Amino acid sequence: MKVNGLELLEYHITDVEKENDFTIREIVNDITFINQSENVDVYVNNTKLVPGQAFNSGGNYREVNNQLYTVRFVYQGAGTQVNKCVVLLKKYSKLN
Repeated sequence: MKVNGLELLEYHITDVEKENDFTIREIVNDITFINQSENVDVYVNNTKLVPGQAFNSGGNYREVNNQLYTVRFVYQGAGTQVNKCVVLLKKYSKLN
């Protein structure tokens, strides 16, 4: 789609909810991991996210990310363990 001579790319955002350790590799422009757990830390490629914290890897115009991410849940040892990581994926609808 062009607006005033500038080519614009359409995209959509999908969300994936995970409750167990996982790996993910998607061709995306932007990926965000949100730790919505209770009493559980989430590690994204060994980067620690405490409950409520997020990790984002965003791309510039027309860039794509095809990295493999390994995500694991580590119980803090106090209170009820609730594993929940939400992954937001920004994908181009079509790339010319």
